[in-house]
Amino acid sequence: TPIFNDLSTRFGAPVASGLEDQWQLFRIPDGPMPTADQVQAFLHQPFIESDPATSSAMDSSLQSMWWWTTQGSSTFTITATASDHPVATVTGMLQAPTCGPVPITLTLTGATGVTQTVNMIAKPDGPTTFQLTTPSTPKATLQVIVPGRGCPVEGAATGQQYVQVRDLTVR
Repeated sequence: TPIFNDLSTRFGAPVASGLEDQWQLFRIPDGPMPTADQVQAFLHQPFIESDPATSSAMDSSLQSMWWWTTQGSSTFTITATASDHPVATVTGMLQAPTCGPVPITLTLTGATGVTQTVNMIAKPDGPTTFQLTTPSTPKATLQVIVPGRGCPVEGAATGQQYVQVRDLTVR
């Protein structure tokens, strides 16, 4: 049902169905054709590794993926999977846990040591977007720093949530 609802929202009602609605056919509207570079970038997505000691395992729901940081500082290592598609720009969203807004410092460091840092506020009522760049590099590190205490994890006896890192995209 969630997948059907997602597709119906994006593409409208199915144009055909069969086997007692076990399969659905949706019309995907025409749009601009992707460039060769966009196709290759899609096919060569980089590997994103979170530090398991400072963040939860990746979770996802249809069109979104996220990690919760579980310490005041958490690191994500981004490794290009093709030399002709290096890491240059990292975008994503941050969302605070329900206990309130939190200040965040994000730092992206490329293999040459060049960094870009941004300070922002993550809010619990919706995501805040970010974009960081580095000179093209085969590997980069995204550090997420949340000073202060985290919030208790709802429904768990122990554990803290500091900030949710959502939908990391690398170009």
